[in-house]
Amino acid sequence: MCKNSGWSFSSIPKKL
Repeated sequence: MCKNSGWSFSSIPKKL
């Protein structure tokens, strides 16, 4: 997921 260059930045806080 994080490796994807088109991943959504909104997923960052969700992952944390």
